[in-house]
Amino acid sequence: MNIANDLWVEKYRPTKLTDIILDEKTEEFLKKCIEKKTMPHFLFYGKQGMGKTSLAKILVKELEADHIYINASDTRGIDTVRDEIKNFVQLMPSNGKLQIVILDEFDGFTPDAMRALRNILEEYSETNRFVFTCNDISRIIEPIRSRVQEINISNLPMKKCIERCVYILKNEKIELTQKNKDIEAQKVKNYYPDLRKIIQELQTSLNLSLNINENSENIDSFSQIRNSIFYIRIRRNVCRIR
Repeated sequence: MNIANDLWVEKYRPTKLTDIILDEKTEEFLKKCIEKKTMPHFLFYGKQGMGKTSLAKILVKELEADHIYINASDTRGIDTVRDEIKNFVQLMPSNGKLQIVILDEFDGFTPDAMRALRNILEEYSETNRFVFTCNDISRIIEPIRSRVQEINISNLPMKKCIERCVYILKNEKIELTQKNKDIEAQKVKNYYPDLRKIIQELQTSLNLSLNINENSENIDSFSQIRNSIFYIRIRRNVCRIR
């Protein structure tokens, strides 16, 4: 079984820029970067579950760039900078354009590692760009922040969040009853702007709802499944008694 086919957060993970919920100004800026096939160093910051990592990977894909991905909370020391990162940026891009280093959860990097990295940003900027993501921007040292374009991913328009949820529910053929709309509104209210959490909670609450176009068939199907499970349990119990 492919878990990604069952988990909505994976099934509907953004794969292109238009899938990411951004404010209009940020979206237009990133579109221009993709059109021009270049970009500055980026620091995407904001709360978890807003698509920072997905956005970084989409930029790599749209720019057709060689890249390396590092989860900075796992490999957070200065050796990562001296070995893994520096070895990569010293290479020439295979397409003659840009290489991109994605440092995810960069606020997990040690201050010494950040300081070792700042010179690399400038020294290899002709062919390399860095995309940093973090939840807590206050933990990023100033010499790094002064060298990057900071983008706050926390300003998700609520209207677009709701529209994304409605799209998912319709695509999953979840009946948009007033009750289900109320559940959706409550989840958005409770967890906004953490869209990932909203989607997770929606699936937990509504994944057994009825199909929009097949209400009566779903009722019958659900009853049959329930009865079959009940029958199997009885059979198992009988076998154990025997």
